[in-house]
Parts: sequence; structure tokens; C-alpha cells
Amino acid sequence: GSGPFDVVLANWVLHFVSNRENYLKDIADSLTDDGLLILSEKVQSSALSHELYHELKRSNGLSEGEISRKQVQLEGVLVQFPLTWYLSLLPKLGFEQIEIIDAHFSFVTIMARKAPTPRVS
Repeated sequence: GSGPFDVVLANWVLHFVSNRENYLKDIADSLTDDGLLILSEKVQSSALSHELYHELKRSNGLSEGEISRKQVQLEGVLVQFPLTWYLSLLPKLGFEQIEIIDAHFSFVTIMARKAPTPRVS
């Protein structure tokens, strides 16, 4: 449907979307005033953070082959943008109270509230 919605969850999808700005604008347009966006994304990370994440995978029993295979499968498919891209775009789309509510390595969950539409008197 096209809304209006009180809450939209966009978990682990935007890094597969080619035009994220339009996608997020469509979400903003579909939300009620004061509606919430919960957005979970894998964002760009440093080489150090990337290696620490692979170390976590190794410590949880994944082999080098499994880690490498997964990385190859996602190359060119999962495209990461910097966290700052989301934090600068969301206010432009009418979101406020933008908060990181969870983060682990390059996996980040952002909660943002759609600002009420100004009333014309």
C-alpha cells in the first residue's frame, strides 16, 4: 500500500536499492506526521572495522572459505554508503529526532521521526 503509515521498517534493504534517495523520499511521503522510520543498514566502514568483523566471524566458527565466499557473493550487489550520507539526507527529507539506536561494526539501526507538516493559516 501507499500509506499513510505510522511506522515503516526498512531493515537490511537499502544497500540493495540503486536509488536510495528516492526510496527514502517515498518512505517519508508515506508516513503520517510524527511517523517513525526504523532503518537498519550496513554502512561503509574502515579496513580495521571490516577486519574486526571478520575476526568476530572466525571466533564464531566460520571458516576463511565461508567468509571469503560470502564477501564475493555480495560484491557489486550490496553497496554500502557512509553513515554520514544517511545522517545528512534524512533531515532534508523531513525527518527529525534522528538517532542511532543500535550499532555493531558497520551494521547500524537509525530511528527518525517525520517532522509534522507546517500548517498554513
